[in-house]
Amino acid sequence: MVDVRTLPKLDPEDYGGKYIFAWDGVSPYTNYRISLNELGSGGSGASSLADLDDTTISQPVDGEILRYNGLAWVNAPDSGGGGGSSNPVLSPPLLADFPEPLNIGSETTLSNSGDGLSFFVGAGGVGTALRCRFKPYPTPPFSAVFNLRIVSDYTGGDGVGMMIRDLGGRIIKFGIELQGAGGPIIQRWNSDTSFGGTYAGGTGGQGGENYFLKFTDDGTNHHFAVGASKDGPFFTMFSQSRGAWLTNITQIGFGVEDQNGSFYSMLIKHYAQTAL
Repeated sequence: MVDVRTLPKLDPEDYGGKYIFAWDGVSPYTNYRISLNELGSGGSGASSLADLDDTTISQPVDGEILRYNGLAWVNAPDSGGGGGSSNPVLSPPLLADFPEPLNIGSETTLSNSGDGLSFFVGAGGVGTALRCRFKPYPTPPFSAVFNLRIVSDYTGGDGVGMMIRDLGGRIIKFGIELQGAGGPIIQRWNSDTSFGGTYAGGTGGQGGENYFLKFTDDGTNHHFAVGASKDGPFFTMFSQSRGAWLTNITQIGFGVEDQNGSFYSMLIKHYAQTAL
């Protein structure tokens, strides 16, 4: 396996399709590009990465890059850079990042796009259900910042966003409420089909895409915060003991609260998980 820190630092502009990975020499694994030749491949395609034992390649296409998802390096669209924005580079998640489905049936279509992970739920569901994709819950302490866009024809109190689930099936939903203008909300669910109550947030606000939501598990408490930038500052909406509702937490992911007869289109534009 190649340790990128032992390789010579390269000009981050020296790309030209030859380099697949980035490191600036200081911060872990950012703004550094490894030459395919230095990997000993002499060519292109997934087969050139066979010696990277923490790399998972799934249906690679031209122009993709390698990105770490908290578990392994995976191929992903290049989100590029940008000037003048408070959030010049977003990190859209991939479907492969969240491999564990819950209530994902024929009414739900999930796909990777150039600007995020897309959930589309048609009007084929029955009753109320959380339709989710999960991954194993990280070891605390950690934080996760995310941003999403939502479109729906439902005008009630539904919501979309991050789902945190324990072994008994209880869930905390941290996301955006659809009612009114849409604002951040934190809810508890008895199960994926039984609503338990609202902790904080609700109607109002400026719409989901304007919010960056931050969840933190410090090993003792859960903190739910909101900001206008992925880099903060963040305002804490609600905190509680990590065992107040959930016990033996096993999964974290994203989902849609589906009400029968409505459609939902959610795009997760950014997900960044950081060990603390």
